[in-house]
Amino acid sequence: MFAFLALLVLLILPANAGVVKVISPVGQTLSESEGGLLPEVDLGVVGPGQKLEIIVSTETGEISKGGQTLSTREAEWDLLEVVSDSLPRGWLGQNSLRFESPMKAFVVVAKDAADGEYSFLFRTKDDLEDVTPFSFKAKARVKRNVLELKIVGEPVKLESKHVGVYVIELQNQANANDVFDLTVSGLPKAFEEGTGERTVFVPFNSRVTVPIQVEAPELGEFELEFKAVSLSSPAISSSKTTTLFAGTSLVSDLRAAARGVLLFPTAASSIYALLSLAASLLLG
Repeated sequence: MFAFLALLVLLILPANAGVVKVISPVGQTLSESEGGLLPEVDLGVVGPGQKLEIIVSTETGEISKGGQTLSTREAEWDLLEVVSDSLPRGWLGQNSLRFESPMKAFVVVAKDAADGEYSFLFRTKDDLEDVTPFSFKAKARVKRNVLELKIVGEPVKLESKHVGVYVIELQNQANANDVFDLTVSGLPKAFEEGTGERTVFVPFNSRVTVPIQVEAPELGEFELEFKAVSLSSPAISSSKTTTLFAGTSLVSDLRAAARGVLLFPTAASSIYALLSLAASLLLG
């Protein structure tokens, strides 16, 4: 009975029934198309220099032909190969490990790749179960503008020598994981300690928030710049500026109050409420 069922499965299974199931960065099942055209997967947006990971299931959609007896077990792909000759100039490919599940291959975009759409090929192979190799096409769009930096939280004003926390949000809009150097500049040298470079990992299509402590210098206004640069390529960067109001003076209080509510003892709250109103009228 078992042999009959196995034979029946083999008979109803269509020829060239092999499939490739892409898991990440997009989910898609590819099958051989008519007319000899290769099936295609759109891997989305990636930045110059970034390392694009493609994850594929080992499922082949075909019955195993290995061994001397009929089988109802599905055969498995053993290797996901980047067809190196198909890569654009300056791009690099890395095959999956043999027999890993799921299979993970990588394509590294050239650091100087111009914005635009690029195509290249992958091939899945089976070593032990006599499944015909499956080739498919992939395309990706290279864009430099894949990083967005926002200041999502900041102190309105700090007293001299007090410490405030800025909250920086990094959004990686590419379909590739990346690591960014985050820096802040604009403080006097004596106050730069503790606000130096930070290395931040941001998964693909994700956002991460980073708190940065800043010590207020003496009386004055300081133009701070927060900047993030990709370790993959300096072509991927984003920055934002803001003003740190430090110390106490009528002008700085007015300018700071125009941006938000100042935190002062209750006795002075009415005074600073009036200052805030005046600031919005005088300073816009």
